[in-house]
Amino acid sequence: MDGSCPTGTVACDQKPTTSPPTVPPPSEEFPFVVYTTEWAQYYRDRAATWCIPFGNTPDHLTASRYTHVNYAFARIDKETSTVMTVEWNAESVLIPQAVALKKTNPMLKVLVSIGGWSFSTSTGAFAPGSTFGKQNSKQIFPDVCADPAKRSTFVNSAIGFCQKWGFDGIDIDWEWPNNTQQKTDFTSLMQELRTAVNANGYLLTTALRGSPTAGFDNYQLDKIHPLVDHINLMTYDYHGGAWENDVPTQVHTPVLDCSSPTHFDMSGAVDHYLSQGVPAKKIMIGLATYGRTFQVASASSSLGAQSMGPGIIGDCSQNTGILTYFEIERALTGHTMVEDTKELIAAYGTFTSTSTGVMHNLVTFDTALTHRLKMCWIRAKGLGGVMTWDGESDDNQYLLTKIRSQIDSPQCSDFVMPQCNSTIAIE
Repeated sequence: MDGSCPTGTVACDQKPTTSPPTVPPPSEEFPFVVYTTEWAQYYRDRAATWCIPFGNTPDHLTASRYTHVNYAFARIDKETSTVMTVEWNAESVLIPQAVALKKTNPMLKVLVSIGGWSFSTSTGAFAPGSTFGKQNSKQIFPDVCADPAKRSTFVNSAIGFCQKWGFDGIDIDWEWPNNTQQKTDFTSLMQELRTAVNANGYLLTTALRGSPTAGFDNYQLDKIHPLVDHINLMTYDYHGGAWENDVPTQVHTPVLDCSSPTHFDMSGAVDHYLSQGVPAKKIMIGLATYGRTFQVASASSSLGAQSMGPGIIGDCSQNTGILTYFEIERALTGHTMVEDTKELIAAYGTFTSTSTGVMHNLVTFDTALTHRLKMCWIRAKGLGGVMTWDGESDDNQYLLTKIRSQIDSPQCSDFVMPQCNSTIAIE
């Protein structure tokens, strides 16, 4: 796309308005959002042949289990401010597969997610020397959001992208505005996107940070929440050996971390968003199908042991500090796993790897049990639904299927609302 308005794009004809755009009322259905990634297809090319069955593309998803599938990711071109694809086979294979999921579930909504961590930070495929390294992608969201002309071009391009490929909406994933000006500019972008999606009958969502930095909120939440159909709250990656060294290890998806004086956990994130006026029903809690790793001193180390950096790189995922759920299952075979069901509501285990020398690893993750209890917590808090990152890190949709079952038939008789020092049963 060249950034010009595609034929029939209503957004191109929109006139300025002084009244804020509005969002249709949310559905009573409990949303189940899953992100499907472009890069999992490369698992089949790894040296470890056991990875081959996990080299999936979007058509492996069972469409009937989900209400929303978010295609991750599209990018913004630096020179044109238009939406473009990332992978070489995105247009020929990946996007058509994602959109085709609606054929087996006509109620399914498939959105294009624009941005992502690598794009927002100039890492991975966007790192210097990589495929899109010359784009300096971490500066694209700030530049586009700050410039009215670039914003307009981007908005029209995003609408055109949806029209061309059959997407049902747009999910913005800028990780994340870092100062007051960027925060204001992000709101301006979302306001213009809301006007455009309203005119074209599309959805608008955004993935927002689940761990606000101390003393600074990355978003104008009071202005953002009225503009979106829902918020995908990234309530994971609170801890990890990839960025934490010489500190006590902790799970990366804690519902309640009583060792944290700053309430650095899922409960703290939800309380923060609610305090800013975000309606509970618009919050989709992020559940992870992957784990975060730490290198620890010995095979007997447990949670709380000092981190010595990231653990082993997975045979399939090939990503520092991360293991997919199916890699964790393999790594912990024959080892002890602990499921904390009281406060953290997360799992962890220790194993020793020898592929690159002896390394003792502690991995924190979620199981079907901890996901079930997190789902009970979500309902007890009156929140809107659940988002999962991601569809391809799971083991043949095992965890995702269990989440679907918990949506359809909640099992919460053993759930106790987590509290520090004491617990109160929820009837």
